[in-house]
Amino acid sequence: GGGGGGSSSTDTGGAGGERNAGGEKISAEEEKADAEALAKALLEAKLGRLTKLRTDPKASNARYEKLARELSEDHRRHLPLLLEVLAFRRTAPWPRLPVAPDASSAAGAAGAGDGSADDNAVGAAAGDVTEAAAEAAWRAGEVSAAADALLVPEGPIDAAKLAQYWGLAHDEEDDDEEEEEEEEE
Repeated sequence: GGGGGGSSSTDTGGAGGERNAGGEKISAEEEKADAEALAKALLEAKLGRLTKLRTDPKASNARYEKLARELSEDHRRHLPLLLEVLAFRRTAPWPRLPVAPDASSAAGAAGAGDGSADDNAVGAAAGDVTEAAAEAAWRAGEVSAAADALLVPEGPIDAAKLAQYWGLAHDEEDDDEEEEEEEEE
């Protein structure tokens, strides 16, 4: 029914902290924990929405880009967000940028020039190759930018620590196997 509309009284005197409806004081640590939990839940919900926009064939790239940009501004170190953006970049529809005029004239010049069906097929195939190369270059740039975001200085991966780990990490099992192989010879 009615009543208890979520109002709470606030203790404004002295040592701070709010009081709930029962008069209990809420500590600053509890308030901070609640705020962090809420922020985390909101981020996870927004990330879920971003994933839905990526996988929904009816969703526009512009909607995805807008939400991704907003989230990236506030959470540029959030690894799941960066991985989601990387997944989008790998599968995003190509915006079909116009091909350079000299590329299309080169494709037309590839045939004998008598206007036959064979000439058109050769020209179209050359155009497809040019278009495929342009798409591959575009996608490579998009994926590269998304992958680079993982390694920027303020990003989630510390490149120096990663290099140090892989440079110093040593698997003792591999050494044992190598020693056994040497003994067998």
